[in-house]
Amino acid sequence: MNAAGKIRDTAAKVPGWDSEFWHYIHSGDGVHCPLLGNCQLKGNGSWCIDDHGRQIRQLYDVKRLSPRSYNLIRCGPCGSIFNKVDTLAEKYLEAGGVSHPPVPTELFWAIDQLHTAEIRILPLRTCHGAIWNFEGRWVVYLRADDAPAMKRFTLFHEAFHALAHYNTDTIFQKRAAIRGSFNELLADAFAGSILAPKEWVKQVWQDVLDLDAMTNIFAAPKPLICIRLRRMGFI
Repeated sequence: MNAAGKIRDTAAKVPGWDSEFWHYIHSGDGVHCPLLGNCQLKGNGSWCIDDHGRQIRQLYDVKRLSPRSYNLIRCGPCGSIFNKVDTLAEKYLEAGGVSHPPVPTELFWAIDQLHTAEIRILPLRTCHGAIWNFEGRWVVYLRADDAPAMKRFTLFHEAFHALAHYNTDTIFQKRAAIRGSFNELLADAFAGSILAPKEWVKQVWQDVLDLDAMTNIFAAPKPLICIRLRRMGFI
């Protein structure tokens, strides 16, 4: 069975966490975490990704990375929604039969089996990518001058928006134009969880202990690897 067939079979049995996750997303405004008013992490004074969303997203556009660029990021537990994003990514990796880096870009086409998708490379200036639902098919724009690793990240970022549109049809219209909005953070988190799952990062980092080697092995943007390592307390 190919990747699309495996995912179709898996998706036929939607677990409770999946329904709960999309319910939360549907109930939110797309700008802030829908659990903001009842967050145990914030109640305990823990570091919150949503509080630093704009700065975190800007790290992907930093030309010269330095350890100080990541000082705002803290190691610690993620909120419930971000844990479910990890689980969502694991679901598609497992269903697609992907068990080691780098993740093949072909997984993108297998995530939504109900709609075809076309990728267009364009000279975008204000964003890394965009996605549109046009007459029942997805059209994905990727920025032409982005490095291949960044294009891969953007592709799976946009895959999350496709999933959101499929699972809760109002969310696509709710996509906020504000850079750093919560929906965009979730899409970044999904792309990160697809390209660099925590267990893979942990195993590979213990073997190589080298940032450049990590980015090559995972074929992922260096800022993404830095953020993942920082959140896990490795750097």
